[in-house]
Amino acid sequence: MEKPRQKSRRAANARCRYRKAKCSGTQPCESCNRRNVDCIFEDDRKILVSKEAFLGMKMRLAELEESIRVSSTEQACTQNLGAGNLEQPSEPSDDAVSTPVPILETAAPDERSQPPKEGFQSNPLVVPLRFLRDDENVARRRRPWLLLGPTSTWAFSRRVLNTLGERFVPEDNKAVPLAVDGEAYQFQYRRSTFEETPDLTGLPSHDYAIYMLNTVQFHLGQLFRLFDEEEFLHNLHEFYADAATKVQESPLWYVQFLLVLAFGEAFLTPIRNTHIAPGWGKYFTRAMSLMPDISALWPEPILAIEVLTMIALYLHSVDLRDTAYCYVLKRSLLTSVRTYKIGNAMRMALVEGYHGDLPLDQLGEKRVERCRSLWWTVYILDCKFSTLIGAPNSIRDEDITTSLWDPTVCSQRNAVLGMHARISQTMSRVQSTVYGVDKKLGDVLLPQRVGSVLHQVASLTQDLERLVATRIHSSTHSVSGVVARLTLFCHLCIIVTARPLVFALLRSHLSFLDDGKAPRALSSTVQALVQTCVDSASKTLKILASLRSQNLLHDFLPFDLDNVFSAAFILSLISGILPGIIINTQYRQMSNEILDTMIVRGNRVAEFRKRDLDRLDELIQPLLDLSQQRRQTCGLDAGAGETPQDYPTDISIINEPDVNFTLLGGRLVSVESEDELSFNLSECGLSFQQMVSAANQLDANEVLGAPVSEAVLAEDWLWGSL
Repeated sequence: MEKPRQKSRRAANARCRYRKAKCSGTQPCESCNRRNVDCIFEDDRKILVSKEAFLGMKMRLAELEESIRVSSTEQACTQNLGAGNLEQPSEPSDDAVSTPVPILETAAPDERSQPPKEGFQSNPLVVPLRFLRDDENVARRRRPWLLLGPTSTWAFSRRVLNTLGERFVPEDNKAVPLAVDGEAYQFQYRRSTFEETPDLTGLPSHDYAIYMLNTVQFHLGQLFRLFDEEEFLHNLHEFYADAATKVQESPLWYVQFLLVLAFGEAFLTPIRNTHIAPGWGKYFTRAMSLMPDISALWPEPILAIEVLTMIALYLHSVDLRDTAYCYVLKRSLLTSVRTYKIGNAMRMALVEGYHGDLPLDQLGEKRVERCRSLWWTVYILDCKFSTLIGAPNSIRDEDITTSLWDPTVCSQRNAVLGMHARISQTMSRVQSTVYGVDKKLGDVLLPQRVGSVLHQVASLTQDLERLVATRIHSSTHSVSGVVARLTLFCHLCIIVTARPLVFALLRSHLSFLDDGKAPRALSSTVQALVQTCVDSASKTLKILASLRSQNLLHDFLPFDLDNVFSAAFILSLISGILPGIIINTQYRQMSNEILDTMIVRGNRVAEFRKRDLDRLDELIQPLLDLSQQRRQTCGLDAGAGETPQDYPTDISIINEPDVNFTLLGGRLVSVESEDELSFNLSECGLSFQQMVSAANQLDANEVLGAPVSEAVLAEDWLWGSL
């Protein structure tokens, strides 16, 4: 009797083996077909070699190919640029910044080198932890060591400025002012006792208080939900009918009322001629003096969370970053320290269960809706503050079960708040993946993680365009502050994602110069990611310039300032590392105009940030001079603006010839539309196709040309072929 024929079984494909998932063996398999990804089976026999042997063979092959291709002129050129010349940069030239140069530079075979070992082995902004010592703080009895948070824009600028200063001017490395908490503005208040009657003097009239309330709602009401407007207005009328009785019945509401006045005062009369708060922060200091202990907040948890959130936002706006995140202020007349912070608001919301799916039958629709709006406001601000100071998020997204609103049927305000929350979730993903402590830049999985972020941003781009078209559409094509700031937050996600790579490229570039080597060519994958970052940074500045032209720039809230500083700083840094990538250098003039507007209106923090940008310009000048020197020595035409054909140059708005920014009447406008600076999402937003294209290039299978499990050289995705 013939034995039954056994069914042939095929080995699992590479992706299923890596995920340790069951594979159907078909081509494509069921798992890959369901996920809509490439299904790759390995038919060839595996041959494992050591990394050192592989690099040696690759290096020898590259030397043979290069010796045939490189001309004798290029070899002589590179020999003239030895280590001695590179370590003695020439004097800065006036046109070095504006001269376009090729981004990828060639070198003779003997001048090629592998990247520094530490350059891409770990995320340089995460591992190891870095601190700065502030001797002035020691003298003033403050904490001496300051942590450089991984995602913090302020910390990133300090890392870069210190790195460049130690390399180029170690004997005269100017100390960069740290501008820690309390440097920009000073607040002093004393705690009121229970016996004292709350101060009711110096308050605005009833109609002016309503005007201040409407101003606060205009600036904050769309992107956040800091209080229930209907209930607050009802309490406001009761207060002006009988102020003493209302304060006695609800002292915590009176604190909230003073905070609304504090924000209204900041928006309406932003000129702050002194760093001492009593001249312009009287409402805020009065509110802080009336705040009860944390134990007294529980009887009214919703109101308490709203008050704590407003306090944290105000403190962050006056550059008390750590204070807003961790604590409020020492009371000058007391020895104890109060702990009012965004973390308190988050924890109270967690204790009250606002992160969950609240029962309508028990709490009622109105209360559930208010709690949901308040939760997402706290979540958004916690994410923003965590990113700005470089701390982890307070809660994992998978622990949140409360839902967002359906943008097709909900109100416009809820649709905008929901979109804001979704963008915050994307930033949270950036923190947990790209900035995770165990994630390495040399790990072949990192491109996939960055790619997943870009895919998520691409999805947000489509949803934001749909939201604008259906819910926030305006026939006048005027600037929408709401749409502009949602778009700015998306761009910030891209910039923060690219920072570790840019900083690692800086360290690698400096190491090559120390060794007298010409920098290696970047892979197309890294080029795409850097170009995407440049595109987001340049569009960020254009959006802010549009807001400035319509008097919609926020000079009190911290977010516009962080956006302009993040964008201008990363553009200047990239221009020093890769001089040919940014042809139009008007971005510095744009950023200066935006910062000057904030400075004129009394924002002292903007002065600090402008000073940091000026210092960066000084420190990157030697890099620009060295690049210019190399081009001139090699006989390249400095004005040719040559760029390798395989480098994507058509994505960045900063390089587009039809967008030429110039100064007219003391402000920057585009010469193609001098009559107005309208905000066009299609021009200033993120391109869906660009995001998808960059994300696809970051897929490890496509980058390495092999399945993930067979990647021999984990850092191949960073460098082009030798």
